Amino acid sequence: MSWKSQTASARAQALKGFAPHLGDALLQAASQYDEVVVLPGPTGELNQLTAEPRGLFIARCDAGDMNVHRAYIAMALLTGNSVAICGHQSGSLCESLVTAGVPKAVVSACSYAEALSLPRLSGVSYVGDAVRELNRELAARDGVIVQLIYNEPLNAHLLSRFITERTVTINTAAIGGNAELLGMGEG
Repeated sequence: MSWKSQTASARAQALKGFAPHLGDALLQAASQYDEVVVLPGPTGELNQLTAEPRGLFIARCDAGDMNVHRAYIAMALLTGNSVAICGHQSGSLCESLVTAGVPKAVVSACSYAEALSLPRLSGVSYVGDAVRELNRELAARDGVIVQLIYNEPLNAHLLSRFITERTVTINTAAIGGNAELLGMGEG
C-alpha cells in the first residue's frame, strides 16, 4: 500500500517515532484529516468535503528549532505529501523517517537549488532567518505560486497549510423521484 493511500491515522503512527514531541497531537490531527465532512445543501444534493495532499514540499532548516522543523516535516507527511529535506541534518532526518516506517520514495535529502527546480513543487516549510530572501526566490520562480510556511504555531490549524480542500457534489434529486429526469440524458 502506498503512503498516500494509507489513512492519516496509519501515517501518524509511523511519524510518532520521528517527532515524539508531537505525541498524541499527530493522532488527533490525523483523525480530523481522515474525516469526510458532509456539508449542508439543498434537498436532493449531497455535498462532501475532504482533504487532499498538495504534492511535494521542501522542508528547509538553516538555523533554529529542530523540533519545529521536524513538526513541519511530520505535518507534510501526515497529510500524504512527499518531502524534499534541505539544509541542516537532511540526511540523518531522512534516515530517521525511513527507520520510522516512511517509504524512501516519499522523502529525499537534496540541495535547496535542486529541490526548488522541481516542477511539481507545492510549498516550502522553512526554519531560519533568511525568510525575505527565500520569499523572493519563490516569487521569481516560473510556474505555480508556491506557498511559504514559516513561524507557524504548532497547532491544529497548521495541518490546513499542507492540504487542498476538495468538495464533491452529487445531485440525488432524480433518484426515486421524477423518472423523466433520468431519461433525459439518453436522448
